[in-house]
Amino acid sequence: MPQITKRSPKIRFEFVAAKKQSILGGLPAIGALAQRFGLWAKIRALPGIDLRVRTTHGYAPELNVAQLLYSFCSGGASLADAERLNEEPLARQLARVGRFADQTLLGEWLRKQTETSIAAFWQLISEFVSWAIAQADAARWTHAVRAEVFFDDTQIEVFGPPLRGR
Repeated sequence: MPQITKRSPKIRFEFVAAKKQSILGGLPAIGALAQRFGLWAKIRALPGIDLRVRTTHGYAPELNVAQLLYSFCSGGASLADAERLNEEPLARQLARVGRFADQTLLGEWLRKQTETSIAAFWQLISEFVSWAIAQADAARWTHAVRAEVFFDDTQIEVFGPPLRGR
């Protein structure tokens, strides 16, 4: 099997009436942000991240990360959800692949990560957060000169008196 790598997408946007819309419409923005940060090249440069025996075969690490990132950003919570991206032409087009890895291959790749590669990932995440903060107008993410964070999860809402003794 030839090496499968994550390449830059060539997407042209056209707004037209459609009969079938993708729920993944925000993924091009995620892809553009990753491209602007240089995420894919930075992932390729991480020490110990490419665990393939022959680098001319299999899925490159940046493609595995792209698949997981696209899955998480579209509500995915498992490796099975990441595999289901194969059913989404938009996600495949963004990664410029005919097919993503299945959940077994993703799981194997994740289990093979070492302390070194995991530490490198954490460092890259920290670098991304610092970069994103520097890109944003401080007035958009601060209130009274302090970082403002708001979480809203409408999936779980609990209210009312406690049910003691029932």
